[in-house]
Amino acid sequence: VVLTVDGSAESPAVGLLGADELSLLAGVNPALLAQETSVCDTPQQIGRIVQRSKSLIFEALSEPSRAEWCAQVVGELYEATVARLIEVAEMEAVGSGLERPGLKACWVFFGGAGRRELMTWFDVDVGIILEDADDHELSEASRWYSRIARRVDAMLVQCGFGFTESAVRVADPGVRLTLDAWKRRFQACVSDPTDHKVYGFRSFFDFHDFHGDRELAEQLRDEMLGLASGDPHFLALLASDCLEQMPPVTFFEGLVVQDGGVETDVLDIRRSAVFPIVDSARVFGLARGARAPGTFARLDAAASLLPSRKEAFEEAKEAYRVTLQRRSRAGLSHADDGVHIRPGSLSKYEQQVLKGAFRSIVHLIELTSQYFKTEAG
Repeated sequence: VVLTVDGSAESPAVGLLGADELSLLAGVNPALLAQETSVCDTPQQIGRIVQRSKSLIFEALSEPSRAEWCAQVVGELYEATVARLIEVAEMEAVGSGLERPGLKACWVFFGGAGRRELMTWFDVDVGIILEDADDHELSEASRWYSRIARRVDAMLVQCGFGFTESAVRVADPGVRLTLDAWKRRFQACVSDPTDHKVYGFRSFFDFHDFHGDRELAEQLRDEMLGLASGDPHFLALLASDCLEQMPPVTFFEGLVVQDGGVETDVLDIRRSAVFPIVDSARVFGLARGARAPGTFARLDAAASLLPSRKEAFEEAKEAYRVTLQRRSRAGLSHADDGVHIRPGSLSKYEQQVLKGAFRSIVHLIELTSQYFKTEAG
């Protein structure tokens, strides 16, 4: 079955569903789950759909080749869920006598959810871009969005979403800013990345709008890409930071062997595999001015920048499919974020596949660092 943009035969094709995917989805259509979510009235109702969705994705992720498609499906489900929770929170607020402000706003995802690559229902990072306005209008709007944000955050937990201490939560006023304030944050980060701790800010470069006035997000994206793509020294610093997170060398007798011979009994797959690919791809995406925040799209942008190294970027994409599949299944099976995996739980075949992915990741990191170092002079 050919998937098209709007479902018609005239629109562009975006993917294929084979017999395996269709058999997995028999009786459980992700689009119908999203549609069902859009008419739910309580977090408990949505929570039941979340549990069904988790089971669907766990079964669908039987092979790394399905990771990219599954990630897109989960991204759609996240959008439908949070958008409906926003609507429920707003209806509750109006019902209690609060007046909806006239100020425009756009809700966005950051990090893994922004890239549509997070399939564990953990640490779904959410923020808001508010229209620029005078102090009085902002004060009125801030009271409204503070209430809505806190209610949405609470309902996400009720629905079955999990959060760790590192999550970006919309209840935090620091991620509910005006367009101008967001622009100034990106300007400060790019102009002085060391003082403004760019490493901790990097996931904000992966934002994706999903509800509200999307023109606000487009304006912020224009600003972000203009700043980053025009500063080779900033890009070189981002690329250099990729060297700080190298994957392990191998597995040995149930242990993870790091470069230098250090052995541990737990693999941090996010630090060792997910982040190195995501961070490398981000630098290339920003350099090319790629508007799509996803890692696969950014690696395609990298291949267009360096066509002679296309094979390396294709290998990185395959390595990312492997790590996404492994992390997501681990998280869904243990009801956590899937970050920590014990090598003893992996079969010999799974260990071999991961070791092949590690080699591709090292190649990508070295290529990224060297290229942008050269570009910066």
